[in-house]
Formats: sequence, C-alpha cells, structure tokens
Amino acid sequence: MARYPRAGDTKTRLAVALGPNQAADFYSICARTIFCEMRQAPAPVTKYIFFTGSSNLNKVGQWTGDGFGLLPQAGKDLGSRLANSFSKLFSAGISKAVLIASDVPDISVTIIDEAVSALESHDIVLGPAHDGGYYLIGMKKLTKALFTGINWGSEEVLQQTLIRAAKSNLSLYLLPTLIDIDSIEDLRLWLAMAGTKALELREYVRNINPDLFCSAVDYQI
Repeated sequence: MARYPRAGDTKTRLAVALGPNQAADFYSICARTIFCEMRQAPAPVTKYIFFTGSSNLNKVGQWTGDGFGLLPQAGKDLGSRLANSFSKLFSAGISKAVLIASDVPDISVTIIDEAVSALESHDIVLGPAHDGGYYLIGMKKLTKALFTGINWGSEEVLQQTLIRAAKSNLSLYLLPTLIDIDSIEDLRLWLAMAGTKALELREYVRNINPDLFCSAVDYQI
C-alpha cells in the first residue's frame, strides 16, 4: 500500500519538521527500501503495489521499478482501501494475501516470508506498529468485520482489530512490533534503534538534519 510521493501531499506531519520536499524524499526512499525487500520474496509470491496519489501509471511505475503489478487503491478510508485491495486479490484467485505499509523502514523479506508462512496455519496475521496500529495484515479470505467500525489513525486500531478477530473466531499470528514513521518523534525513535537495515534512509536523514542523530540518544526503546 503506497502513495506516490509529492511534496506537500506526502507525510504532512513529518513535513512540519523536515519541510515538504524532504518529507516526500524521505518517504520515497523508505518505500523503495521496502520495494527492494519485496522483490526478494521467492516464487510463487506475486507482488503488487496498490497505489494512490497519482493517476499517471508511467510515473508510478518509474518510481516503484520493475517486478510489480500496479493497481490503484479504492475507498474513502484506510479500512475500505484495505478491504477493497483484499477483495481484488481474492477475486483474482489468490489463496493467501498479505498487505504491508510503505512507511516502516524495518519491514524485511524475512518478515514477509514469516507472514506468508504463518497463513498456512492461521487465519489472520498482524504486524503491530509501535503507535497502536499495524503495518501488515494477512488473510486467506476477506473478513469485512476487521475493517469496519475501526478508529483509523488512532492508537486503538490494533486492539480493536484483535477484538474483532476474536469475536469472529479467527486464529491469529502476531509478528514483531515495528516503528512506522509519521512524525518527527517517530523518526527520532527509529534513529535511536540499532541494527536497522535501511542504511540509505539513515544516511539521507544524516545529510539533511544531522542534529536528529544527536537528539535520538535521548529516546528509549
């Protein structure tokens, strides 16, 4: 699930601190880092990018690079966009589907493989985000109850989803918790972590604002 990066329309909360051009560039690098991890997922995994933010398929394709089917997102809120994306995949005959965010730098092919494998024995896979949401959701058939009546954008998203999964008697597998970066506080928290793989993204931040690395030591994981 990705947004074509455009200054002033991408990562607006982060742009308050970094500036609109830098926030858009930051997101673009972050998403492309995840695209590279997606490419490493072995066959028979088929990779799609559900995009928004542009109607120009050529521009989107140039940004994402080769190896992906490109499909526009459809829906008024995140829940409907997720549900519609799953519906489109299952209608095409796909038996297991995993949707991932594009603003979580530490998403890796290992996590993607773990999510796909977990669907062999579980109904639902969720990747918790540090802010109370989730960065990944996987399932074998569309369960609309997981996408309706959720306070999207709040810290209650994961908990509300867990409750709905339990009420639907769905077996659940939880992945490691990761940081999604929406704000400068999220960025500082991520910079304070050791062992992350997104070196290009870290170097970009160091070049545009090295002081963020100094302030990151004050944050505890």
